[in-house]
Amino acid sequence: MWIFKKKKTTTQYKFVIVKSYFGLGGDLCVLLGALAYAHDNGRTLVVDWDGGLYGSSLKRTVFAELFSLPHFNSMDSVPRNIKSIGPTYWKEYLFHPPRTYAQGISLSRSRPEDLSLSDSEAECVVITRDSIWLKSRFQYICTLAAQLKPVKEIAETVNSFTNEFANYKAVIGVHFRHGNGERKVIPPDPLWFRNEISCYLKTRSLLVEDVLVFVASDCAAVVDSFKKYYNCTSLVKDYIANGQGALHIDRKDLSDNNKVILAKEALTDMYILAKTDLFLGSGGFFSKYVRILRRGLNSKMYSGVRAFNNYDFNRNYYLAEKDLQIKTYLESHNHPLDGIFVKIHNTNREIYFMDKLVYVLPIRLNKISSIEGLNLRKNIVRYRLY
Repeated sequence: MWIFKKKKTTTQYKFVIVKSYFGLGGDLCVLLGALAYAHDNGRTLVVDWDGGLYGSSLKRTVFAELFSLPHFNSMDSVPRNIKSIGPTYWKEYLFHPPRTYAQGISLSRSRPEDLSLSDSEAECVVITRDSIWLKSRFQYICTLAAQLKPVKEIAETVNSFTNEFANYKAVIGVHFRHGNGERKVIPPDPLWFRNEISCYLKTRSLLVEDVLVFVASDCAAVVDSFKKYYNCTSLVKDYIANGQGALHIDRKDLSDNNKVILAKEALTDMYILAKTDLFLGSGGFFSKYVRILRRGLNSKMYSGVRAFNNYDFNRNYYLAEKDLQIKTYLESHNHPLDGIFVKIHNTNREIYFMDKLVYVLPIRLNKISSIEGLNLRKNIVRYRLY
């Protein structure tokens, strides 16, 4: 049951449609802002996730595949001849699937608080971006999120993990968004997570064996790296091979049914992380939604830079694969090249893994020595983890 009642209003306008084309964490954060807007303005919320990253469900909406409550309206409830739509540029795309509208408009232009007066008076308002209310009205948003109830199969899996948690003095939840070779994703520093865990153990006089670490990640190598230091557990997933790309984004090898399964995995991870004693997130919408579920309690977010917006390649900044000496050396040692860049600075080649300077080699170098090569690979692996 909802604890909030819609405010009474004399307006004839009635719909707030939440359309988003992100990962599940992004979709949920956009949904919460739209839900707050619908409640504040006495409107009916319509959730249109079908056709996005998680495909389309033949029997139910994608949202209903994930949550048993509440029962939001679908696009079937919106009249095809609806007269006024705000923002107005949505008129052409209102009933189109995401792959169509994402190519024609900016999804960042429609936050609840950014709507013009004329847009807010439209019969149908479209929300596609997370609201600043996620910060400014945090506890209110947390209360709304608490009303979302995952379907039975997800709830049962979450309960099975929380039963296991009872065997330990404390449980630490880790969300490590690695990217697994995605071009624009910078993995967080794994040392930050280990330091935070060490600090938590020290302040509570706990031993490593007293604690269980639940790891949610898009990269199998991340889970393996945490297992070297801690008692670890995680969901069983069909990970993509190390360095071969995203677990959820742009999957063309999966049916819609399998995409929905991925969404269920992600949601299960979120709700398990919400049950831990300490949550360490790597930023992004996924970790943000977990923090909302936890009402911010005992949650710490990695604050490092995570993504490039642009690659400005030139003769002084280029992919490592363009450097024959570095390329040949790394490939001869079966070391992947993804995420490695070279910057020319004075007489040196500065070698970066994503945004982190990991090694420096002279421009004029006849051969990479075994010691130099080993140090280069070690410094890259510190961040890449595979």
